[in-house]
Amino acid sequence: MADVAKEAGVGRVTVYGHFPSRAELVDAAVVHVLEQVDVALKSVDLHGPPREALARYIRASWEHTGRSLSLVAAAEKELASERIHRLHERLAERPVRVLERGQADGVFSDDLPISWMVAVLHRLIHGAADEVGRANIHPSDAAELIVTTVLRAFAPGRVEV
Repeated sequence: MADVAKEAGVGRVTVYGHFPSRAELVDAAVVHVLEQVDVALKSVDLHGPPREALARYIRASWEHTGRSLSLVAAAEKELASERIHRLHERLAERPVRVLERGQADGVFSDDLPISWMVAVLHRLIHGAADEVGRANIHPSDAAELIVTTVLRAFAPGRVEV
């Protein structure tokens, strides 16, 4: 909270006046950033072949996530997973339509529930943020790693074990 106050050029008391806890401050920041991301993702072309459309969505999502790595880490630490999920619901609508088209076209597995595929996609994006934060992968490699992983995981065909 002291760092936020310093960055904002105000005292800690002022920050605590608006946000009684670190979790409430992180929540407000996440809401603000996700509103901006939602607007930005509206411009992503999700037409055309579903695999290519999904790749464009992932790259655009990572572009915004990659700029907010410290906020992603703070949210994972301070907010309940259910709250994080609710905050991302609006963003999840776009890949749902692409995944549905992909299943109908036979390019994505039709034996995986769409809700599961969206959850996996978002966890991979957040997992990549964590790996970048740990310096296990370079930020410029993250989007293609996510795209490759998702397209392989969502490919049609059952896996027998």
